[in-house]
Amino acid sequence: ENIISLYSLEKDVRKLNILLISEGISYCVTLVGLNSLWYKDYPRTSFHFINDNGEWNQMDKIGHLTTAYYIGVIGIKAYSWAGLKEKKAIWFGGLSGSIFLSAIEVLDGFSAEWGASSSDFLANTLGSALCISQALLWNNQKIQLKYSYQKSYLADINPEQLGKNVMQNILKDYNGQSYWLSFNLKSLLELKSNFPNWLSL
Repeated sequence: ENIISLYSLEKDVRKLNILLISEGISYCVTLVGLNSLWYKDYPRTSFHFINDNGEWNQMDKIGHLTTAYYIGVIGIKAYSWAGLKEKKAIWFGGLSGSIFLSAIEVLDGFSAEWGASSSDFLANTLGSALCISQALLWNNQKIQLKYSYQKSYLADINPEQLGKNVMQNILKDYNGQSYWLSFNLKSLLELKSNFPNWLSL
C-alpha cells in the first residue's frame, strides 16, 4: 500500500511539474506574441494608470472578463489533472486568468499609448469569480461566457487601430466581436439525459 501511495505521489508531482513548466512556457510565448502584435510599435513610458471607462463601449472589459473566465475554466481542469485536491484546483486554476491578465495590464501600464486600468483589473477579477463560484457551488459551469468574431468593414478602413491581419483583428477589432452570456438549460434545470447538451439560452 505504501509503495502504491508513493508511486501515486510521484506521478502527481510529475504531472504538476509538467503543468507548471507548460504554463510558464505558454505564459512567456503569449506575452512575447502580444508584445509583438500589440505593443512593439508604441513608445514605452513609466508605469501609469489611466481611466479608460469611456472607451470602446466597454467591449474591452467584456473581453477581459471572458478571457479570465476561460483561462480559469482550463486552469481548474489542468490543476485537477495534476492531482491537486478539488478546492485547491479550483482556487489555483480559477485565479490563473486574473494572474495572467494582470501581467498584460502591467505591459499596458508601461506603454505610452495606453496605461494600466483599474476597471480592467476588476473585469479580470469578475471573470475569475464567475468561474470559481460555479465550480465551488455546482462543480460545473452552468452559466458560460461565449465569444464570436466576424471581421467588421471598419478593420480595413483603420488597420492601424483595429489590426493589420486576422490575428490582430481578433484581438483589436471590437466592432466585429460578440460576447454571449449563455445559460445551459440541461445543466441549470437538471433535465433528463436525452435533452440536448448544446441547447443554451
